[in-house]
Amino acid sequence: MRVFALTSLLLGLAACTTGFGIALPEPLYAKPSPIPMPMACAPSDLAQGTRTAVVVQSTLGEPTAVARFLSQALATPVRAHPMPERCGKDLAQLFVQGRVDVAYVSALTYVGGELDRKVHRLATAIRGGEPTHRAVLFSAAGSPLRSLEDLRASRGTSVTWTLQTTEQVFIEAELRSRGLSWREINLELFRGRSWNGPEPWCNDVVQGRAQLGASWAVDHDGQPAKVVTGCVHALGAQAEKLQIVVASGPIPNDLVVVRADLPDAEKTAISSALRRLADNKNGRTILAEAFNAENFGDVDEATFGTVRETLAAFE
Repeated sequence: MRVFALTSLLLGLAACTTGFGIALPEPLYAKPSPIPMPMACAPSDLAQGTRTAVVVQSTLGEPTAVARFLSQALATPVRAHPMPERCGKDLAQLFVQGRVDVAYVSALTYVGGELDRKVHRLATAIRGGEPTHRAVLFSAAGSPLRSLEDLRASRGTSVTWTLQTTEQVFIEAELRSRGLSWREINLELFRGRSWNGPEPWCNDVVQGRAQLGASWAVDHDGQPAKVVTGCVHALGAQAEKLQIVVASGPIPNDLVVVRADLPDAEKTAISSALRRLADNKNGRTILAEAFNAENFGDVDEATFGTVRETLAAFE
């Protein structure tokens, strides 16, 4: 029931290509998806006996660059395929069947697709110096929608909003936990923009085409979110003036996971190679281009609490 509810919600986002912006340093900024979004959950050309990676598109990982990195780390050819965010359960089955060896996934896919029960987690992307982020609902500077109480007061009126990635899922769960829902505040989705990258959403709010936007903010040691990090690339210093209306709890950044029965030597080779990338300029370029990250680290199981609570909200 949990996965069905999440999948039903994500189907509404199936036409989206999603991603995360990064505040610093160059060239680690959000970028438009370089590839069209596939609609099928299982690529037709997956084959057993070939090392295969999957890149869930909300990560904005680039499959060709990921395949190149893994091929070097494992000293064997690796093919990489894109996959929509909603396909977590299908990806879990591909792992069990031995048709996928490595995947770069969001925390939502990892937990919602029950990958956490079927794969081995190797590393977590570091962005803005942190392994976690928060989903945020934001408004433009000067907007009367500044807080949860302002949202409560807006019930019965029409509020246009625009979204980045599945941050919508976390924001809706956060509102539900505080006694509100999209329907109560009569949110209307503003459409008509490209889904590739965060710039459209950020600009739509600043330029008045939408009253609210959903994006992400770096989670600095559990401190309240202050800047909409996902809008820094699009808006520069203007992003600091956006008003954060609601923020979720901490969410792990994107994860590299591998097939549970992958040989230990290969797990070690990939893990070690990931953690060495930040040591030199070429490695940092690979981090940015392949993984939209600035380094890799670890998170413990307790860090997935917000994700599990979000899923529970849709049961």
